Parts: sequence; C-alpha cells; structure tokens
Amino acid sequence: MKYVIFCISVFFLISSVYTQEDYNQCNNADTLCPQETVRVNNYNANITFCPSCEDDFTTCFTPLNTIWFVFRTNAMGGDVTVSGTNLLFDNTVNNTNNSLSIAVLETSVPCNSAGYVQLGCLTDQNGAFNLPVTGLAPDSEYYIVLTGTMVGAGAVDPSQFELDLRVAGPGVNRPASSIALVASNTIFCKGQTVNLSVDTTLCPEPASVNWYRNGVFWFTSVGTEIITAEIEDDDIIRAETACYEDCPVAVTSGDIQFTVLEFIIDAGQDLDIYAGESVQLDGYTDGANFYWEPAIWLSATDVLDPIAFPEQTTTFFLTATNGVCELTDEMVITVTSDLLIPDVFSPNGDGINDTWEIKGASRYPNMRIEVYDKWGQRVFESVSYNEEKFWDGTFNGKLLRTSTYYYVVSLNEQGPNDTVYKGAVTIVR
Repeated sequence: MKYVIFCISVFFLISSVYTQEDYNQCNNADTLCPQETVRVNNYNANITFCPSCEDDFTTCFTPLNTIWFVFRTNAMGGDVTVSGTNLLFDNTVNNTNNSLSIAVLETSVPCNSAGYVQLGCLTDQNGAFNLPVTGLAPDSEYYIVLTGTMVGAGAVDPSQFELDLRVAGPGVNRPASSIALVASNTIFCKGQTVNLSVDTTLCPEPASVNWYRNGVFWFTSVGTEIITAEIEDDDIIRAETACYEDCPVAVTSGDIQFTVLEFIIDAGQDLDIYAGESVQLDGYTDGANFYWEPAIWLSATDVLDPIAFPEQTTTFFLTATNGVCELTDEMVITVTSDLLIPDVFSPNGDGINDTWEIKGASRYPNMRIEVYDKWGQRVFESVSYNEEKFWDGTFNGKLLRTSTYYYVVSLNEQGPNDTVYKGAVTIVR
C-alpha cells in the first residue's frame, strides 16, 4: 500500500511541474504554419469566461480548459484539414475516461465570442483525428480551439492532454519558393565592382538578404541587390532569404564562383619640378596594352617612361588592359615657380647629393650666387647657375671642411621678380 501511494505521489509531482502555456489565452494564440507539425498541450489550462469573452461560447462543446491557435489561408483560399496525432492524456485526472474536443472558428473580432462562426467541430476524441473545413476565404485568419472534456463514468475534471497538431490542405499550402542569384559579371578585374541581386519565384520580395562568401556568413543587406568590390579570385557566393512575413520559409540560391583577373599597374611616384623643367616618368605594367593621358604635356603616350613637361601641377593617368578589363593608376607632378635652395649637401663622392643643386635655377639665366665662410671669405661664386656649374664643396680646387657657409642668391631680374635670397648651407662629409 505504501508503494502505491509513493507512485501516485511521484506522478502527481511530475504532473504538477507543467506550466500553463501562453496559448491558453486566445490573445496569445499560437500561429500554425502550413504543413508544419507542432507539439502542444493544455496542461493546467483554464477558461476565460465572461459575456462575449473568448471562452463564452457553446457550439458542439462547452469550453473547460482551452488552448488557442490561429492560421492564415493563402492567396487562393479553399479547403484545409486540421489533424492531431500522437495523442497522450494525463491519466491521473480521469483514469482512462479522457478525451478532447476541437473546433475551427471564424470571427469578425478576434477573441470575442459574439462574432464566432463555427466552421468545423469534433467532440470526445481520444485518438488521432482529422477535422476537414471547406471553402475558406483567401488570405484570412481562422482560429482553432481545443479543450479537455469531462465525460464518462468517474470523470471529475477536464482532461489534460498533449498531441501533435497540424494544418494542411490547398487552402493554406504554399507553392515551393525559390531564389536565384544573378551577377552582372563573373569575370572581372581586381578592384572593379560587381552587381549581385536575387530573383525570387513564388516568394514575396524579401526585405533583406543574407550573403555567404565561401560558405561563411558575409553580411546582411537591406533589399535584394548589392554592389561590391570585395570579391576575390575563386570566391563562391550564395544568398539566403526568408519568404513571407508570417511563417517565413527559408530559401537558398545556388552558388556562383567568380574569376578575378589581376595584373600590375603602377604610374610611379609623385614628383616635384619647377616651372620650365621636365622629368621622366617611371610607369610599369604587365598589361598587354597601355597609354598615358593627358597627352598634351608628354613626349609620348605609348611608352612607360615618357618625358613630362607640364606648365602647371598635373595628374597623369596610366591605363592598361589585358584584353578583358582595364585598370588605371595615377601620379601627380607638382609644378612650383619658387627656388628650392638646399640647406645641406654631402660632397663625399658617393654619387648622392654630391653637389649643391638649386631647383628652379634654370628659370633665371642672370642669377648670381656668392657663398662665404664664417670669416667672410668668399669661397664660391657663379652666374647663370646650372648643372654644369653646381658647387661641389671646393675652393680653389681644394675640399672645404665640414662647416656651415652663407650664401647670397640674386636673381638679377627686371621688375618684381628681382629677388635676393640669403641663408646658410652646411657641407657634410
């Protein structure tokens, strides 16, 4: 006898841990998606009873401990079937005298019994069941309500149960949705952009798309189109989205693999020159064809190292093609009209900075230069300073020691350009 009491106590304890489901209330009715099976129960469910409240109805049954569900028909509407399988009862309630009842309702005002219209009903079910409902309107909501019964000898409380619930049929079933990934091109040059978009079939246009790159989540876009320059050679892209706002259906596109062509193009470093000077460009590319522009300041446009002689600061563009795509690189030649007088040079015979080169000197043919040591002795002078006359740090054929020297540079020009520059230059050996 003690053993029996113990077993009953354990079962009661297990049963009592069940919590009331949210869908015990009509306002929290759980949405049933087409052709999807969900496990539901009415453990510890009750009723909300008052005039016109959700459970204030008597159709083919009287509510005792209800649970509520809602489903929406498709754009065509039609017949549906509500089915229940794998039905289990809590036999501690009424031993074996357990059953349930189910109804499908149409209502003009959700969860208000004053507007309920019963479309189908089954009572006292204690096994698998199918409840057919015909002629449902398109794109409309319908409610399903289930309750435990209290019938049969020895039944003292409404039955408690769990089951697999499903709604299906031509009135709710959806055709198979799909998306296709579309690319503006699949072969392009590195750095160029590609347009990617998805075309949907039997799927309302999605608000966003998840993009995957080489099997790894990449990012989510708003809308169905992106423009990107981030794709690299052999990248594999696919897209995924959800069709329908209610009961979304995930669909995934096929893969697209991309070929990204790459070749080298380099217009060279930016350069500084003085007005009237020219400079040789140092471009490079392994593209099959190339050209420079603008042509007006160049000795040629079809060689990689033309002579440039811009009269003002100019950006030069080197463009190359490999037969499929085109790439462009740029460099800037900055043209200045002022003299650039170095404050240090190193005449040590290493071939680097061995002479005192004054940038822009060629623009002033009358320019006179005088250099003095710290005692005031003149150690260098020149008129019409140019490359052949650049000072090499000597005086009377002898190397001057490391020290600071002082210069006077006179342009000897007529008018406002007649300027005198004074400063110091250091010899470092």
